[in-house]
Amino acid sequence: MANGPMPSTMPGYDKDLKAPTYDLAKAKDYLAKAGYPDGKGLPVIQYAYNFNQGNQKTAEAFQGQLKAIGIQTNLKNMEWGSYIQALQTGDSQMFRLAWSADYPDPDDFLRILYSKTQFGSNNETFYSNPEVETLLTQALAETDTIKRMAIYKTIQEKIVADQPAAWAFNSTFLHLFSKNVHDLTISALDQKDMRTVWISK
Repeated sequence: MANGPMPSTMPGYDKDLKAPTYDLAKAKDYLAKAGYPDGKGLPVIQYAYNFNQGNQKTAEAFQGQLKAIGIQTNLKNMEWGSYIQALQTGDSQMFRLAWSADYPDPDDFLRILYSKTQFGSNNETFYSNPEVETLLTQALAETDTIKRMAIYKTIQEKIVADQPAAWAFNSTFLHLFSKNVHDLTISALDQKDMRTVWISK
């Protein structure tokens, strides 16, 4: 399970973050404190996702976990265009979404996904925290790498404390190569540098 808003392969990743983990008893307790013991009185929640078999299985898994504490969900699979439009206008109660880095920098996750400047674009949770916003601006302008990564560490801590999303998992790439393939370099973005590759007989 992911422990925060960035994957472990991203520079500035904070391995010590403590995002909430699966805790059935605590979830039931929180639901009761919210006034819905065992989910009684809580309307059915619409869970939207863009359809493919993997997303369908993920949605069904979440549906089962929520049902275990009394929360009923209606799964709604959508084609990509309609799905993105619904997310960017805030017309979704609950949804799943993945993010792949465009460039190997914390900015590509933290600012792009959690800045108020990205409302209607990539910040589909509509998360906004003035402290985080200020720090994101500082990090973008900071040229000292050590200082910059320290700022991003603080940003991650604040986002996890606010919990605008449930970070379920990070995808892993698996590669199979013949023993005759040599010197192939693969980046954290799964980019393959073929310039140094050679093949033995």
